[in-house]
Amino acid sequence: MALATLYTKAARSSLVPPNCHAFIIDHKARPESAEEARWVAEQLRSKFDMESTIIPLVWPKDLDPNDTTKFETAARKLRYRALGLACGRQNVRMLMTAHHGDDVAETILMRLILKRWRSGLQGMFPVQWIPECHGVHGVHHSGGLKKAELQEQSKIALPFPIEQGGIQLLRPLLAFEKSRLIATCEDNGTPWVEDKTNHDRTLTARNACRHIMKHHRLPSALSQPSLVTIAHNMQARVGDVKAKAEKLFDNCPLELNIQTGSLIVRLPRVDSLLNRPITTESDRNEARNIAYSLLARLTDLVSPQESTIVTRFARIVGFIYPSLSSTGTEDAHNQSIPYFNLNSVWFRPLLHGKPLDRTKSPQYHEGDWLFSRQPFQFLEHSAVSITIPPLSSSEGSRDPQWHLFDGRFWIRIHNHTPSPLILRPFKHADLETLAAETKANPDKTAYHSRVIKAAIARIKPADLRLGLPVIAQVNPDGEDNILTLPTLYPSGSILPDIHWELRYKKVDMGSRALHEVVAVGIREPSRTELGSDEDEDGGEQTVDQVAGGAGR
Repeated sequence: MALATLYTKAARSSLVPPNCHAFIIDHKARPESAEEARWVAEQLRSKFDMESTIIPLVWPKDLDPNDTTKFETAARKLRYRALGLACGRQNVRMLMTAHHGDDVAETILMRLILKRWRSGLQGMFPVQWIPECHGVHGVHHSGGLKKAELQEQSKIALPFPIEQGGIQLLRPLLAFEKSRLIATCEDNGTPWVEDKTNHDRTLTARNACRHIMKHHRLPSALSQPSLVTIAHNMQARVGDVKAKAEKLFDNCPLELNIQTGSLIVRLPRVDSLLNRPITTESDRNEARNIAYSLLARLTDLVSPQESTIVTRFARIVGFIYPSLSSTGTEDAHNQSIPYFNLNSVWFRPLLHGKPLDRTKSPQYHEGDWLFSRQPFQFLEHSAVSITIPPLSSSEGSRDPQWHLFDGRFWIRIHNHTPSPLILRPFKHADLETLAAETKANPDKTAYHSRVIKAAIARIKPADLRLGLPVIAQVNPDGEDNILTLPTLYPSGSILPDIHWELRYKKVDMGSRALHEVVAVGIREPSRTELGSDEDEDGGEQTVDQVAGGAGR
């Protein structure tokens, strides 16, 4: 209510646009919550002429809202997801919440207790992307591509579009204590309602911290202002490291292949991490932190994970930069560099790869690395697979749902066939199946198999094909037949009853434009290359001939 009061006053002063809509979450965890939500809506309408929407939360059947040990975490996830969906329905791009300084102090105290130090002590940010909405198109880092943006991306010959957009979360009141917000309401005659469970110190960890801070005398280092200062100082420290890593990122030669979800990058030399010689342990610590941040920044371009925990890179930085090894030795320098798996990404040195500087002859350049999706584990195949049902006649004119496949590819499939489709990862067994099909049916019935074989033959190194999305059709016996690999055929037009739209996940290229970083892609083989499907002489070319030296 304080936020609504301040926003309305600012709007009347023409300082901000006046169109604001309120979302009121009814957690359905107390008998009186629905009545309170209706009361708040009426106050907003009558006092501020502000329209609102009441959003009742729907709790999963296996989750009891009375389970106090899980309530806070579960409520947060449900609340933000409901808010994100509501924003998406109403085309809202910015969502304000009334978190305040007391919330920051409570968060820092909780994290100190839980030993979530370092970056965990940054607390709340005044601006961030909405959390808990991973995979919701139009809400989570997506939905911002308008016709003009699509045309612009098509001009620079991207294999398919790269997503933009997302909903931002704004917290304009973090600089103020709750007492000041109460005073604001009182001074403006604004009524408000408080959730009585907020005062139950036994209900949640946050309630316990709130009770301690309010009713007990704590050391000055744990006072509300001191805890907020900790958050500000840590944000500044982490921000400084990120800024230095960002400068390195902008100067790293790199090439992102969105068809395979892989990245070739030339990492900076260790002596480039700082703008001064690394001579002391303090220098080494700073260089390590910058290296962590840089590697996390690069990993985000290809990782299927929603977020990257920067400190996890501590275990591999010593192999990439032996002089920064946390053990204080340089044993790794005398060993062959191993492959690393982190955040579902595979890190490999390009010992025989093509350097990024194409003005020179192909040769190994120290610091060239390939980042790609870690090969799928057995159980992951079923976990990421998505069933696409046939479109009914009533749905024929409507667009189907966008799906985020493996955290990297947004895809929307129009299935006009009578049977369901499966969107799943490509796997080793598919190679054997394709080979058997083309051998058993050398005539035109194996045309699609030849197309797919020709496409995957262009992928180098060959293991990048594993995990690419596959559209397959389910047979009555439960098996599936591969129809296409949509990232290699993004036009979605080679099958008569199936159409798809494809976009790569939103990525931040820093100061560079997309065309400076994104690979042109793997070209679709022509029918001439494949051999006519009416060729009675069996003129099908070999995989090596079709590959023609392989694409990037």
